[in-house]
Amino acid sequence: MGSATDYNQAYYGELTAGRENYWQFMPAPRMRIGKILAAMREIDRAVETVCDFGCGNGALLREIAGSFPDSTLHGIDLSPDQIEQNRQLNPEWRWEQADLTSDSYSYPFDGACDLAVSSEVIEHLDEPLRYLRNILNSLNPGGTLILTTQSGPVHETERHVGHVRHWASDEMTELLNAAGFRNARAYNCGFPFHDLSKWAANLNPERVIARFGQHEWGPFERATAAALRLLFRFNSSRRGFQLVATASR
Repeated sequence: MGSATDYNQAYYGELTAGRENYWQFMPAPRMRIGKILAAMREIDRAVETVCDFGCGNGALLREIAGSFPDSTLHGIDLSPDQIEQNRQLNPEWRWEQADLTSDSYSYPFDGACDLAVSSEVIEHLDEPLRYLRNILNSLNPGGTLILTTQSGPVHETERHVGHVRHWASDEMTELLNAAGFRNARAYNCGFPFHDLSKWAANLNPERVIARFGQHEWGPFERATAAALRLLFRFNSSRRGFQLVATASR
């Protein structure tokens, strides 16, 4: 079996319509974007430069641009094809390909960033501590990291998309402290409907992966996502398998 980096490069290097539909319509990514924007509004200093570490298709940065239009936006991702697509879609921002777990990594943009965001990346990595230390070294002194990931069991659908492990909130706090961050805090949310949606998807994981991840969505997939978006409004903000963490340099 190859490394997590090899798996991630192969899986996420193949851009599929189903994955784009998932990011656009499913409530879980929408929930995470909301948590990140809320945490950004609590920062008590100017956020001039934002970098998304593991930016994927740039959807999170586009949401940040809508709420923080004066910030300079950067994105880093492992997939060169994804980075090239992002450059074509949003040429006004800066994009670079990099392995964020490499011991030779250095921040590829001028200066350093004031805010680092990492959404659903760390659970895919063999070297999460090195990843966090690379982010730390990319931040200005006093800068902030906002991170989302998963708690609870690693289901079959999550193994398929490259999840290596999940963290409890206290484990994530300890990991951030070990990486050299200060003022680390983490909390869970998403109970019950985020948790139930993961359980339901794994009753027949192969079918769900094929139907929601590999092909353009049809009426059934879009209706399912719409129903879940309604249910997610009633999720707990302090219990569940979604984990949100913040820390500072």
